[in-house]
Order: sequence, then C-alpha cells, then structure tokens
Amino acid sequence: MRFAYLALTCLGLGVLQEANATPIAYDFRISGGSWNCGALRPVSQACPGALAGTLTVDSALSGFAAQFIDFRLQVGDYLTFGRNELSSSGLASSSFAFDSSGVLTGFDFRNFFGPRGAQGPFGESLNTYYMNLDSSGAGSEFRLGGRTDPVMQNECTSCVTFARAVPEPGMLSLLAVAFGGLWLAMRRQPKRQKARLRKPW
Repeated sequence: MRFAYLALTCLGLGVLQEANATPIAYDFRISGGSWNCGALRPVSQACPGALAGTLTVDSALSGFAAQFIDFRLQVGDYLTFGRNELSSSGLASSSFAFDSSGVLTGFDFRNFFGPRGAQGPFGESLNTYYMNLDSSGAGSEFRLGGRTDPVMQNECTSCVTFARAVPEPGMLSLLAVAFGGLWLAMRRQPKRQKARLRKPW
C-alpha cells in the first residue's frame, strides 16, 4: 500500500516536472482543411497531401527569440526550413502562446525565407521562397510562395495541428529505474528499524 502511494506520488511529480520541463519538443502536421494549390514551389512540384515538421520551445525563457529553440519543415524535395530561415522580421512578428504550466498552446510564424546561397536541382535560388505557419485553431494556415511573386503560392486553412513529441525510450527507462530504487529503499528501511530495536543495550 505504501509503495502504491509512493509510486503515484512520484508519478504525479514526474508528470508535473515533465509539463514544466524545458525545452519541450512538439510534432506538427499540415494536412486536411481547405487547400489552394497552384504549383508547389520550388521546382513546380505537385501539391502535397500532407507535410510534417518538428518544433522545440523553452517557455522558461523570456522573449520569442530565446524561447524558439529549434524548427524543421521540409517542403517538397529540395527546400527545408529551419530555425535559421526565420528572418529578422519574422523574429519580430512571430509569437508563441503557453498555458500556466508552460505547455505550448499555439504558435504563429511569419516570414521564413528559403536558405540563402542554397540552390535547387536546376540552379535556382531557394532564397526566393517564403513560408508562413499559424496553428491558431480553425484559423490555422500554411503558406508557401515566391517572395517576388506571392500570387503563385500553395496555401491551406484549418490545416495545422500539433502535439507533444513522444518521450524518448531512455527517459522511460530512467523513470523505471528510479521507481525500482525507491521501492528497494522502502523495503530496506523497516528492516533496519527492526534491527535497531532488537539491538541489546
């Protein structure tokens, strides 16, 4: 009974610490919703059925730039947006929303520009593309277009969802070891107390 109580207590503490852990990784998906597909740039690739990316944030820090730890989204076969592709104007106009425990509840990214100096398969500059991404519920949106020709773009609405990434197996193993150590410690403690009581004066 005591072990069960301790396990539940530790589990509760673990969940609380995990909720406030920093940084926290999230997986996001761009699919469903309403799509408006011209030619998916770059290289006029077909409109995708779905895109998937990753985002890591740290709510314990102050300011968007510090909270924005990592980002990755591959669009088509050649163009990948990472944290470094969020422009200076994007850093100023993008934002995160967190709940009281530090868990991410929304994000709005503006002005990712394609990597400077990178080229597509035909020698075209990938820096000519831009991407915006917003997760705000029914108003969520994804936009990919040309910086010099934003009319030709691929976009969708009500199509961005995200969820916390599954913890690595190593973390679960460490938690199991911790529980085992606590259980052994509790089993040994009563025996030591009995031994002290039996010890002659």
